[in-house]
Amino acid sequence: MTTIEAEAIRLWIWRIDEDAPYPQGILSPAELARAARFIRAVDRAAHAAAHAGLRAILGDCLGIPPLRLAFGSEPMGKPFLAAPDGAGLHFNLSHSKGLAALGVARFPIGVDLEALRPVEDGLAATVFSALELQELAALPPSLQQAGFFRGWTRKEAFVKALGSGLLAPLDRFSVSLSPDAPARLRDIDWAPGEAEAWQIAHVTPAHGYVGAVAAHRRGWRLAQAAPEELHRLGLAAPAG
Repeated sequence: MTTIEAEAIRLWIWRIDEDAPYPQGILSPAELARAARFIRAVDRAAHAAAHAGLRAILGDCLGIPPLRLAFGSEPMGKPFLAAPDGAGLHFNLSHSKGLAALGVARFPIGVDLEALRPVEDGLAATVFSALELQELAALPPSLQQAGFFRGWTRKEAFVKALGSGLLAPLDRFSVSLSPDAPARLRDIDWAPGEAEAWQIAHVTPAHGYVGAVAAHRRGWRLAQAAPEELHRLGLAAPAG
């Protein structure tokens, strides 16, 4: 059983590609039905492996069978563990291109994981603030793709921690994105002075991926699960 400390965020990152192992027989009928609706086999496998991992990890944290877990959702769609079993435990799941990431804590959190890939022209201008666009443009062209995804994952982790999804005004708050700058929330247009109450951590899940974890709380530490912890739960760690 994994203990979730009061001032820590535990982070698990595991494979969800077609060849990845995951615990069987722990998905609910609704989760199995959702997985079956995907047309591509790779998407069916990813959904099943991500949600089986979610149940296995949360069940381990709570010391209960994974199938006993019950979930609800906030008005903007963010899922939560229903009481009484899940009282006081918060989580957030993200997945991209064969990897999943799950953060668990005693306070609300946001987690985002993205595979590096080409960025369509003009996308940064629609989601980044003027400050972020200036910082991105100052990077050498060879570093701009990674800079974009550092900024994007930090922004998405922030709005997921808010619980507002991507309905938050993305261009009205700013995060750091340069490779030599610490991960942080720089300003929030609609809440002056509130940025300092937030803490963001940069995550490198594997080669070719970028991630971030955010919480409206200072002083927490990030503790990533070791490969042997994943293996104990029937999950596979990323390669490299």
